[in-house]
Amino acid sequence: MIRYDCQSRLTNDCHTQLTRKFCLESFSTTRQDCLFRSPYAKRGKTKLGFYEDSIVNRFRSLRSDADDRGNILTGNYEFLRMNDIKDSSKYISATYFSLRIGLAAMAFAFPILLLIGGYSAKIPVQGSMSAYYHASAHALDNGSAGQGVMRDVFVGILFAVGVILVVYRGVTRPESYALNLAGLLALGIALFPMHWSGSKDLAGELHNSFALLFFLCIAYVAIFRADDTLSLVSERRQKYYHRLYLSLGWAMVGLPIVAFILASSRPLKSYKIFLIEFVGIYAFGAYWVVKTKELFETDFDSKAAKGRIAIAPHGLKDAVRRIPVQEVK
Repeated sequence: MIRYDCQSRLTNDCHTQLTRKFCLESFSTTRQDCLFRSPYAKRGKTKLGFYEDSIVNRFRSLRSDADDRGNILTGNYEFLRMNDIKDSSKYISATYFSLRIGLAAMAFAFPILLLIGGYSAKIPVQGSMSAYYHASAHALDNGSAGQGVMRDVFVGILFAVGVILVVYRGVTRPESYALNLAGLLALGIALFPMHWSGSKDLAGELHNSFALLFFLCIAYVAIFRADDTLSLVSERRQKYYHRLYLSLGWAMVGLPIVAFILASSRPLKSYKIFLIEFVGIYAFGAYWVVKTKELFETDFDSKAAKGRIAIAPHGLKDAVRRIPVQEVK
C-alpha cells in the first residue's frame, strides 16, 4: 500500500490522474492523504502515512514487464484503471440496467418460446404454461410425464429469473425482501412441477401455491414500492408513473381473474390457465420496462453508485407506506 500526497496529481509512475477532489471522495482516510493500492505491496508491512521507497522502486522495475503482459498496473492494463474509477458508476448503472431489461426480455419471450417450441414438435397448445414441463408426444399418448420437449426451456427461464431476483437489491429493504422472495418462489415453481394426470400430488400443490405467491410479491413491489423513487422525477411525471405502476400491479392481481372469466367461454376454455399466466407474465415484463425507463430518466443507478441517493430510515411498519428517497447534491 503506497500513500501519496493528494495536493497534486500522482506521478507518471501510476499512469493516472487522481485529483484531490476524487481522492477525498473515494480513497482518503484523512483530508490530506490518499491511498493507492499496489498488488506488489506486502500486506501488513507498509505503515500508513509513509512512502515505501522499496515498493515504489519495485513498482517502477516491473513497468516494462507489465507493458508486455498488458494486464498489470500500466497505462494499458486491461482491468479498471485508476482514472476510470471516478466513472465506475457507469459500470454499476449498466449492470442494473441489463438485469432489469433481461428480466423483461425473458418474461416477454417465455410464453412465445413455449408456443413455438411446442408447435415445432407438433405439440398442441397446452392448458397452461406449466404443462409444457410434461408435454410430449409420448406423454400426450398416456405415457410417462416429466419429459416435455420444452421442459429445459421452462426450467431454464424460471431459474434465470429466480436467480436474478434473489441477488437483485432493491432501493429499500421491503422491496429487496419481496423481490428476493419472488426469486425463491420462481425457483420453487421450476423445481416442483404441476401434476400431469390422475390424482393431485404435493409437488403440484406447491407449484400452484408458489406461482400465485410469485405474482403477489411482484404486484406488491409495483403497487407499494415502485413509488419510492418517484420523488426524483417531476410532479407531472410522478402522476404518470404512479398510475402506470398501479395499473401494472393490479394487472398482476386482476388480469388473471379477468382472463379466467373470459376463458370460460367454450372456444377458450381449455386455454384459460395459459391465458392467466400469459397476461401475468407480460404485466411482470412491462413493469420492469417501465421501471427501467423511470430510473434511466433520473440517472438513479449512477447517482446511487456515487453515494448521492439518501433513503429515509424505515422498517416493517413502512411496508405499505412510501419511503422518502431524495438526491443529495
